[in-house]
Amino acid sequence: MKSGRRNTPPLREEHSVAPLKTQSLPRLELNAALILAKLYTIVKEAYGTKDLTENATWLHVPSPDNPADILSRGITADESIENQLWWHGPPCIVDRNRWPRQDQDREMQTPELKIVATEKTRERVIGPVTTNELEKSEKTLVKRTQRQEFQKEIFDLQDGRDLSKSSKLIAFRPFSNKEGVLRVGGRLRHAEIDIDQKNPAILPSRHTLTKPIIRQEHERLHYCGTEQLLSALRQRFWILSGRREIKKIVKRCVQCFRCKPRGQEIIMEDLPKARVVGFRRPFTCTGVDYAGPIKIKESRRRGRVHETKAYTSVFVCMSTKAVHLELVTELTPEAFIAALRRFTARRGICSQLYLDNGPNFIGANRELKDIHEFLRKEDETITTHLAKQQIKWSFIPPRSPNFGGL
Repeated sequence: MKSGRRNTPPLREEHSVAPLKTQSLPRLELNAALILAKLYTIVKEAYGTKDLTENATWLHVPSPDNPADILSRGITADESIENQLWWHGPPCIVDRNRWPRQDQDREMQTPELKIVATEKTRERVIGPVTTNELEKSEKTLVKRTQRQEFQKEIFDLQDGRDLSKSSKLIAFRPFSNKEGVLRVGGRLRHAEIDIDQKNPAILPSRHTLTKPIIRQEHERLHYCGTEQLLSALRQRFWILSGRREIKKIVKRCVQCFRCKPRGQEIIMEDLPKARVVGFRRPFTCTGVDYAGPIKIKESRRRGRVHETKAYTSVFVCMSTKAVHLELVTELTPEAFIAALRRFTARRGICSQLYLDNGPNFIGANRELKDIHEFLRKEDETITTHLAKQQIKWSFIPPRSPNFGGL
């Protein structure tokens, strides 16, 4: 202080570069406040004082009066020499009465405020956000994005020229409406639906505006899949290569990753020897099983004809997967042996037969239980008949149809 005047020269400055990972603006502001508090403590200790910032008063400084904005916005060395804000600070530091006033009561009543700057008048309006203002802001951002990415196409449409054949938008027959938004054309001019659904606005694939729109819709639909998200977005926007961009967002979504964990891959056991031995005649090793029941008529005469149950005997070649079917009229050893004789007469004698195990039938239905009981009771009779023809009979393990050739 000289001759009663206060002087505020800069003592020390410090700045930090924002990280590459995108962070919210409030988080960056809190980081800046932490750097300021540490710098304030260092300066206090250098001048021999020990009081910290616990009792310090934090006030808001507008951007035009904030010296820190000079570093963030950039300034040349020649301009910094004559910059009074950088060397002496804002006038409110010298005179507390000139500090900008804030309407605390209004901020407490409306926690979510708006600061809207119109393009023509640049007037700042403060108050609660309305639906119309959100829609206008969205349209403004869409128009600015389209001017950045599709400037040549917009000029061609305004001048009445055809689009270039190399343009990305030539397949969409785009047009610009009265509001200046570039929209997708089509044949739905007379459809009684909303204009956004009938002619969605065109957005580029890789743009800073496209990704937040996709994320917001993804969260609104409770982390839905790719196709549902694409269908919902096309109610308002047509994103170029939209499916590809949506897949990127969904793939990097933490909530989707948590809800869809990858299951463990189960390593299956080796195939049975009869399945992989080559150079054998088909049906040398055969798996047999019953299917049914089915109803058959006893005769072809007209009128009321008695219907009986019948079954299908399925013979599967273990090596070639060939299938042979035989009709079995009843669950008796004689009927099965007759079906086996017809099978061997056409396909040749088998060296080994594999039959589905009984526990696989349990709990299915009454008819399958009958098959299980038939195979269990008549096992000795069937085995004796097969032994005479040198056919080995064996049951496969429970719940393992791959052992039977299936």
